[in-house]
Amino acid sequence: MIRPGEYVLLDTTAIIEAHRQGVWEPLVHGFRLATVETCIEEIDTGNLVAGERLEIDTGRLRMEMTICQVDDATMAEAVLSSEGKLQILHDGEKDECVNLQWPHRDHLIWPHPFRLVFAS
Repeated sequence: MIRPGEYVLLDTTAIIEAHRQGVWEPLVHGFRLATVETCIEEIDTGNLVAGERLEIDTGRLRMEMTICQVDDATMAEAVLSSEGKLQILHDGEKDECVNLQWPHRDHLIWPHPFRLVFAS
């Protein structure tokens, strides 16, 4: 169970759906939200809901969330060590898994406990 104040790592779809369903503000006020830069870029370039663009202020997202970066060397190492498992993910999901120290998910380097939320 996710507790108030815990970190919650959201992918692009989870962020878009939270805005679409009108639950973004309670999430911002109840949890410490995080995502990766790739998800912010995806929201800027392709956030279509039922064929229509949902306007989301990514500048505001940057103020409300922790935005994590995944460098090329870390991504390359993770892709090679994942034996193809990372290849089935979208870019944002891939960056989030790498941000979680894939494939060493049991030994995360993160200052606080948090939850990973992927929406499909």
